[in-house]
Amino acid sequence: MPLDRSTQHKLKTLYNALADRVLEPDDPVYVAQINQHGGADVIAEIATEISWQDGGGVCLFTGQRGTGKSTELRRLKRLVEDDGATVFYVDLSEFMLLTKEVEISDFLVSVAGAMSEQLHRRYGSAPGDRSYWDRLGDFLATKVEFKELGIKLPGLDIKAALKNDPDFKKKVQEAARGHVAQLVRDAHDFLAESVQHVRAQERDPQRKVVLLLDSVERIRGVGNEAMAVYERVRNLFFGHAEHLRIPLLHLVYTIPPYLSVLAAGAGSLMGGAVTRRLVSTHIFQDRSRDPDPAGLALLRQVVTARFPAWTEIFEAEALDKLALSSGGDLREFFRLVRLCLPSVREDAQLPLTVDAVKPAENAAPPVPGAPERAALPAGARPGAAAGAGAAGRFPRRGAQHRARSLARAGAQRRIACTPRRRAGRGAAGTCPGLGHGDHQRQHGLAGLRRMGASAERRRNGRLPAHGGARYCRTARRGPPRGRQARGGACAGRGAAARR
Repeated sequence: MPLDRSTQHKLKTLYNALADRVLEPDDPVYVAQINQHGGADVIAEIATEISWQDGGGVCLFTGQRGTGKSTELRRLKRLVEDDGATVFYVDLSEFMLLTKEVEISDFLVSVAGAMSEQLHRRYGSAPGDRSYWDRLGDFLATKVEFKELGIKLPGLDIKAALKNDPDFKKKVQEAARGHVAQLVRDAHDFLAESVQHVRAQERDPQRKVVLLLDSVERIRGVGNEAMAVYERVRNLFFGHAEHLRIPLLHLVYTIPPYLSVLAAGAGSLMGGAVTRRLVSTHIFQDRSRDPDPAGLALLRQVVTARFPAWTEIFEAEALDKLALSSGGDLREFFRLVRLCLPSVREDAQLPLTVDAVKPAENAAPPVPGAPERAALPAGARPGAAAGAGAAGRFPRRGAQHRARSLARAGAQRRIACTPRRRAGRGAAGTCPGLGHGDHQRQHGLAGLRRMGASAERRRNGRLPAHGGARYCRTARRGPPRGRQARGGACAGRGAAARR
């Protein structure tokens, strides 16, 4: 029979209860344990570090989208405020165009402009009774490079133009490259004055001022611009790390996860900042693909907090299946649960069984390392699959992560081509893709790129091909030297002769 009104109301209530939204720490549906794994609480660690820092400092915070970073930043704000500091939370997506290249000049302009608006919102004033946007407009109006932009700057909403107009942003970046030092100095001066302004307003000359900058991790390119955007972000946090430290001000940046690869060690240039990561819920046991009962119970607890009567809609096993398909990503878990609800047409379908949620499971992106490998074509290697379709296996990770996966898969294929497997190919048996000592470089991205170049030259006949025994000997003793390194000693000989 068709759904009655009470069932429809329950389905609608559950659907809306799982809508994606940022929670405050005192929200009744907030479950603190969701982001505390193994007794570690990265938010409490950051709060302690800010409490111990003197004269300003930088903290780095990262995590995949959907892990609850924005919600946890609000908890951090509450903890630091309870410790006596003045905290401002800024969503930089309101000030920056996150899909285009970013430079230190427009990044600091956005940070200073955001701080200016926060001061005006809280105190109704700004340092010197002039907003940062007014200061920036006056600066741009005095420079020939900006006058040549052909845009009437007086009265221009610079904030909106930088966020919504890619062409204007690019022109400003090009014109600003001759004034980077001055723009950086002006932004630093305004932010330092902002700290003093807060202390004056609070009548506390030692008051700590903290600025939480959210959504920086969302800077990512689209299409052909992707790698250029990633490179700009790397340069921002590595090449300009010293400019991201502001005197007297405590800053918390949410950074993209791929920066741990592209700009490893950037934190050391910011006064020894350590990147703290917010991970997804632990739904698999360590070093295993076996479900973790504690993690699954935690996700059920999250649903219970939002809709206690969920057992009338789902069987527990069905909800666990959706949790496993999500990989522990809370946002993805909610999406899969919501995906099941509109298809319910009769009361007899409830509670939904494991079979009933399979269409939603199929709509979930593959979980990295999950048993989907069993579905590979017969004879296919997991490494080969990763090389052929890493973008599909890691849908929520950045292009650099996929590049590393492709490189790692290439190394796996080269390692898999062992001398024993090449035995029997005869004197002409070759291992295309392995050069003179490339095995020593197979774990580095640069080395792997050189492997590809060497393979191309070998296919064109510009490098000799070597047999299995030759590679077996170099693998044991290291790269060949002297005449052997030039290929003269062994070129054209069979495996037996070289042995």
